[in-house]
Amino acid sequence: RCEVFEPGHRSTDYPTWISNNTDVSYPVVTKEYGYEPYIIAAKKGIPHFFPQFRGYGFNKISFYTELHYASYKLEVLRDFFIFHVNHKSSYSQKRDSL
Repeated sequence: RCEVFEPGHRSTDYPTWISNNTDVSYPVVTKEYGYEPYIIAAKKGIPHFFPQFRGYGFNKISFYTELHYASYKLEVLRDFFIFHVNHKSSYSQKRDSL
């Protein structure tokens, strides 16, 4: 069974994206702490994940917090999408092997 981190995507405004009644891009609105939108970004100049957090569930949150404090602005690209295939978290895999 895969665990789902509800705050990770609860802020996603699917109805606005699906409506296709927006500009080519529009600002991401974060409605709660822990929002983890999938992003596409140029590799040059963007902060790296902290390796100490890999697999523990805080790598994306720390990454988005760093982007926020560095004044990055995230935009939704109306005509593009990314999807994620559920999998066991690396933390669960480590825990189950003990």
